[in-house]
Amino acid sequence: PPALQSEHKTAAHVYGRLVVLAGELDFIAAANEAEPRRLRVGDEHVILPEERHRVVAGKGMRFQIEFYRIGDSGGEQAKPIAEGDAPCS
Repeated sequence: PPALQSEHKTAAHVYGRLVVLAGELDFIAAANEAEPRRLRVGDEHVILPEERHRVVAGKGMRFQIEFYRIGDSGGEQAKPIAEGDAPCS
């Protein structure tokens, strides 16, 4: 989706788990623009809470992203809050 290709961030206390299902993509963290991380089929990447980032999709790329919330106390286990599947052409 185009929105994922512009800079955005995860919410406070929310981690993302990105898994590439087909094709490949570049994950670009705003804090480290000079070194994008190339992800291919089967690769996973954890997106930290409030981490500014964007993705550059390769042709036929398809990925899944899951979001997990952690408690403010820091002692709670991460809990899944949403997941989705996003194809890109």
